[in-house]
Amino acid sequence: MIASMARQIVEPCAAALEACAENMSAAGIGLVPIVGHVDRLKKMAWDLRAAAERGEVPSSYTMVGMKETDMGTTDTTVKAISAAMASTEMKGVMHIIRKHSIVIEKVEDVGAFDLRIRARAIPLHERLAMKSALLRAGLLV
Repeated sequence: MIASMARQIVEPCAAALEACAENMSAAGIGLVPIVGHVDRLKKMAWDLRAAAERGEVPSSYTMVGMKETDMGTTDTTVKAISAAMASTEMKGVMHIIRKHSIVIEKVEDVGAFDLRIRARAIPLHERLAMKSALLRAGLLV
């Protein structure tokens, strides 16, 4: 199948997955980075579009056997990040992370994180609370 035909078939479905991800995110559902529903739906939309560019209409999607580069991190790191994001240290700041759509998908240098969030209009007290919780949870070094 040629790519333009595959794109016509796939695009409405990819857009629907992204809309669902946005609705879930707005409702505070499935926000765990990388393994949460929102990130998975976005990855599925990307996967559909990538297949369409190859002229394919995909029939399946699975996380089994994905390489480290497919998710941008290792399975061990994914589990560690998921556990850290669910920790008691993070409970008090998850609303700030959601409100400002901050993506935490790897253990990050505190300076790099600071540069990344400084560009956003986040009040100082929220930035400090976030950084403190992320440091305590082991997600910033």
